[in-house]
Amino acid sequence: MVNVKASNSDSTQTGFGLRNGRMYAPADVDAGLACRCNCVGCGAILVAKKGTKKRWHFAHHNVEIGDSCAESAIHAAAKQVLLEQNWLRLPGAYVVVSSQAISGLTLQESSTLSEERAVRFERTSAEVWTDGIRPDVIGYRGDRKLLVEMYFRHQVDDDKRRKLAQLKLPAIEVDLSDLDVSTGFDAVEERVLRETAYKSWLYLPGEDEERQRLGALLASRIEQANSEHRAKQAAEQERQAARQRKLDDERRRREAATRRYRETSLEDKERDLRKRLGIVGRWPYYLRKESDGASPIAEPAMIWQAALFSRFIFRKANNGFELKQTSVVQWVCERFDIGNNSAAVVHAEVRRYLGYLSACGF
Repeated sequence: MVNVKASNSDSTQTGFGLRNGRMYAPADVDAGLACRCNCVGCGAILVAKKGTKKRWHFAHHNVEIGDSCAESAIHAAAKQVLLEQNWLRLPGAYVVVSSQAISGLTLQESSTLSEERAVRFERTSAEVWTDGIRPDVIGYRGDRKLLVEMYFRHQVDDDKRRKLAQLKLPAIEVDLSDLDVSTGFDAVEERVLRETAYKSWLYLPGEDEERQRLGALLASRIEQANSEHRAKQAAEQERQAARQRKLDDERRRREAATRRYRETSLEDKERDLRKRLGIVGRWPYYLRKESDGASPIAEPAMIWQAALFSRFIFRKANNGFELKQTSVVQWVCERFDIGNNSAAVVHAEVRRYLGYLSACGF
């Protein structure tokens, strides 16, 4: 059975009755069998229920309501409203096409094909066969036609949409599916004539051409966006390659400097350090802290400690500054021979020396 939404309704209830070819609401007819109405869906005799406890409605007399009787009544009332009023408000029609560029960005083009507006017909006709289809109502203005479909349960299917497109006639669909059996003519008129939220275009001439035009514009924009994206990618790849070349050059310079340094004699290393640090005479005590055990650095303590001091601390000793131990350890591992010792062991040795410098007041 059809589901009705009014809480005080029953399985025999319907909202409109048919008499002499016209739909009536319960308020428009006499009560009981005197209403002289029939069900538009199944033809059964209706009784107008106009009591004080329930909403006024029609009930089937001595028979159960059919599965589609209630919706057929609303559908027939909706068609009648349009046929009698000869006007309705049309929704706006908009064309939107979108596509995604290779960057992932979604672009779109849109245009307004028709503004929301009211249209008044010279006349209207119901259920008129037109080239193989029979719309609920056709509105006429001179040589122009507007096809109107209304549905409660079943929307226009794809096959009928194709036929409408072949006719190239404007067509809209009105959604009645949320109206219940207690709906009166006022609500039906509001839905069919004035509201646009429940109307949609099935076909509007010029839509396909406009969609093609917008598609061509969008394709041009997509191609431009893709070209710009590829150019940015190529530029970024070149920047990364340049950075990598610079890093490789720096690494090679460090490796060459390390080789040259390791090939330098201890006497030349000491002479160079004395010159850079301004050491005359005795070697400063803070540059010759011997390791407690075997040092992981295969270089005399006075040499690697003076080189470290010159590289990271000299000329900064009188100012507070932050020294990253990881950077110091990396430099020591690259600069000096550490044998098979791990960076962690070298780190411990460097940390002891930096702690010693701190204790010495640096």
